[in-house]
Amino acid sequence: MNWKTIAAEIERTATARGRATSGHFSVEGFRLVERALASGYEFHSVLVGESSVRKTDLRARRLIDELEQREIPIAYAPDLGLSQIIEGRETGAIAALLTIPKAKPLAKIVPPRGSARLLVAVHVDDPGNVGALARTALAGGADGLVLVGPGDPYHPRAVRISRGSLFKLPIVRLDTPELLLEQLAELEVESIAAVTQGGIPLQSLRPQPRTRWAICVGSEAFGLSDALVAKMDRKCSIPMTGEIDSYSVHAAAAILLYALRPPAED
Repeated sequence: MNWKTIAAEIERTATARGRATSGHFSVEGFRLVERALASGYEFHSVLVGESSVRKTDLRARRLIDELEQREIPIAYAPDLGLSQIIEGRETGAIAALLTIPKAKPLAKIVPPRGSARLLVAVHVDDPGNVGALARTALAGGADGLVLVGPGDPYHPRAVRISRGSLFKLPIVRLDTPELLLEQLAELEVESIAAVTQGGIPLQSLRPQPRTRWAICVGSEAFGLSDALVAKMDRKCSIPMTGEIDSYSVHAAAAILLYALRPPAED
């Protein structure tokens, strides 16, 4: 396969339309390619910088050998060509095209009984925040990350900032908050809205061994709408000093996931 063909496909995945029409997204760097392989993602093709082939680096050699063993198409590109494609972030390294996995229904990731904890991002469309939330959700032990609205976990920046967390974390995408609330009710999962003011103090919420909660955060700029908060089961606020308006969305998510972790069942 010609390296320029793969390069064009990788560049195409930089836009939402390109990802939707091709069915692919891109990753770059040895770490993300290794983690995608380990998680069983489907590879379309791989682009390797020529200097990576010449290296005596055992890590690079092992990865290329594994790609070849799995019969994944590989093309070798001039370092400068690869650097231009990935804007100099991983000069002479590696980039790959992966198939976007089929969307998971919410019912498939929520345990049928016992405790459940979801992190829900409503209208969080900044790809950096989406990637950070994926990493936070995985580190915080969430059963899955639910993206409501336009947030795209396969945007190149979201993929990079997730550091591969999205490969290990169940992700659900829903079009509207109304659909979210409807499905949470069906699954007997209580919705908790994170608000800057006027909510139950975080320390007052007492998780139980069988607590089933969806922790919902909004965008950095607007948070959750008042209309949506009014429809949720509870709202809670994280204590802050009076000199700031709010935590960043992923900092708030990390605090909430940690504070609302369920105790161990007997």
